[in-house]
Amino acid sequence: MKLIKKYKIYLINIFVVLGMFLLILLIGKVSPFGTNILGKSDSIAEFKPMLFNFITKLRTGTLLNYSFNNGLGNPFIFDFIYHLASPLNLIAIFFKSPDVMFLSTIMLKLMVGSIIMTYYVSTKTNNKYIIFIATISYMFSSWMVTYYYYLPWLDVFILFPLLQIGLEKLFDKNKPTIYIVALALITICNFYLAFSVYIYVIFYFIIRILFYDKNTFKEKILQFDKLVLYTLLTFCFIFIYLYILFDVYKKTGMSVDSVMGTNYIVTFKDFIKSLLYGNSILTTEMYGETFPNIACNHFILINCLYFFLNNNISKRNKIFALIAGLIILCSIFVHEFDFTLNFFHHIRGLTYRYSFIIIFLGIWLFIYNIIHLEKIDRKKLILIIGLILLLIIISFKRMELNIVLFNIISLILYFIILFVSNNKILFIPLCIIVIIQSLIIGYEYIPIKQVMEEQNYDKFRKENVTYRTNISEGYKEEVFNHNLYLNSKVTHLLSAMNYNNTIKLASMLGCNSFSNSSMYCSNKNRINNLLFNVKDDSYYLEKIFAVNDSLINLPLEGNIKDLSENIVFAMTGIKDIYNKETLKGTMQNDKYEYIIDYDSYLLDDGNYISFKTSKKIVSSNSELDIYVIDYNKLNEVYEYLKGNQIEYSFYDDNHIEGSIHVDKGQMIYTSIPYDESWEIMIDNKIVKPVKILDSLIGINIDEGDHTIVLKYKNNNYLIPLIISISSMVIYVVIRLIKRKKADTI
Repeated sequence: MKLIKKYKIYLINIFVVLGMFLLILLIGKVSPFGTNILGKSDSIAEFKPMLFNFITKLRTGTLLNYSFNNGLGNPFIFDFIYHLASPLNLIAIFFKSPDVMFLSTIMLKLMVGSIIMTYYVSTKTNNKYIIFIATISYMFSSWMVTYYYYLPWLDVFILFPLLQIGLEKLFDKNKPTIYIVALALITICNFYLAFSVYIYVIFYFIIRILFYDKNTFKEKILQFDKLVLYTLLTFCFIFIYLYILFDVYKKTGMSVDSVMGTNYIVTFKDFIKSLLYGNSILTTEMYGETFPNIACNHFILINCLYFFLNNNISKRNKIFALIAGLIILCSIFVHEFDFTLNFFHHIRGLTYRYSFIIIFLGIWLFIYNIIHLEKIDRKKLILIIGLILLLIIISFKRMELNIVLFNIISLILYFIILFVSNNKILFIPLCIIVIIQSLIIGYEYIPIKQVMEEQNYDKFRKENVTYRTNISEGYKEEVFNHNLYLNSKVTHLLSAMNYNNTIKLASMLGCNSFSNSSMYCSNKNRINNLLFNVKDDSYYLEKIFAVNDSLINLPLEGNIKDLSENIVFAMTGIKDIYNKETLKGTMQNDKYEYIIDYDSYLLDDGNYISFKTSKKIVSSNSELDIYVIDYNKLNEVYEYLKGNQIEYSFYDDNHIEGSIHVDKGQMIYTSIPYDESWEIMIDNKIVKPVKILDSLIGINIDEGDHTIVLKYKNNNYLIPLIISISSMVIYVVIRLIKRKKADTI
């Protein structure tokens, strides 16, 4: 009973957070309480199936295996490092249903988040009402209800208050353990958001140590040395993770975007909207207007403004907060600053993903103002509420009427409750209002009103299927019906995990590139089907076959037509597989309309040649050139290449064996992305592969009959693992020795 009483506020906050979340799902008839989907877009096409696949591999002991289920293939450890490294994801191992796995993982993270935030606020005050309001405000802020289903982001969100505790203990008490643990976990869970956190740590140090603390210059240098030392030590602890991450970076689709890649802006009115309830949105426009999700509730907003009018707060603290506020405004209104905080990356309209930091700082102002508030100055309160009402009126045209009315009514309620208080704020009614507001915003945006379609998790494809499945029609149908992550498209996966060079090659051959992270290839692109081992009724080749060795030095240049024909010619010696046709359009509504008889073709609009499958085209040109495959030539190509294919004797995830015949002047072609971790043996002798088409594995070989063995080996992680474990052991030993010495003094 004493233990329950001691941690009563923790239990209350956990119960309220989980209860509110489940109530929102229940009201919204969201799975498992109804037919609506928990989450949308990436959670359906990426995180939920990835989590299911991760647990499947964990149970079968194949986590380190190579997989051809992802694009043209990659090691699953890359996906794990990139998206699933949070230890909290392991809760999913206790469940079988992908939906329950996903829901249980989110709920566990909400529980942990409420505990961490409760702990943080408890280090500032013993007032249970302040602890409750601050925790609920953070856990049901507009950031959380907008991005809760981005599992890796949610980890960083819940861990951030722990990092703040660690920073304070590091600088105030020279206790680095919490800082090290929090920074390590944040980095492991999501390195993109971790970069934003690193920048926060730098700014926190600069503002606090250089401008706020009254230390000597020597003491400031020592504090800096301490921060650098323990940050580097953190990286030593997670060196194995960083090592694999660097391996991922070299081979896969991570990159730095151009700052000019998007041109979104935040207007002043939209900034005001972002401070109010009812305006959280998932994605923003990459071009045009946008705004961050930084709302908590009006109680937090009122106290943030009152902070600067509170006579009990020193000018030094106000200047400290003002500098932080100016940096926040820079991150919101200066495009380059936002771009930097997002790790030099544009994530398809999901701007300001680090805005939970802004929310946290707002709650910090609330806590500091409340604990230093002896008596409410009614004139100041009226001024603040009047200012907020004025801002709502200014932004009236940018908001729906119901949202405006809701915000005005909420402000009036706060005004009444605060105004009738003579000394301390009436926290109980405020707590109730906080809960109600959190439920309203949560109900509005957490459920995604879309009927759940059948998902073929039970039909999880075994990884020893030798071909890459063909593409069924309809992108949306595939997202909801066929679980993109498990198979489906030639080089498609709605995530950022594909080899850079294979993405580039597929894009040049007519696939639609999604940045450098994923690819959408049509099943009607017969050349790609042939090159990439796609199951096709008419043209199908195994992953490994013999081609002319002139392919080795073929450069990747030219338009899609020239490149396709050059590749085919280099492989087979057969020229001109496309025939040119000139079409004349019919004038329709000041445009020329073309009806195409072919199911696929290359369109030349005068500026660019692209792969098309549409039957109708509208253009401003009176004539258009198209290129259509000469199927007689394609049949010749197919007959030439299928003659010397591999005959499998063994085929599994990361182990292929077979026999192959090679003619004079030929080499071995594979549709497997080039990766140094593949060990290749020809006739029981290890050989070094060559990179063909700047992306795939090729093998120089003499003519004749040969045996071939390919094995994928992740055996270069031992030394990094030793470094991580050794660093942890040494640190623990040193801390124990120091504690023992302190106890004996």
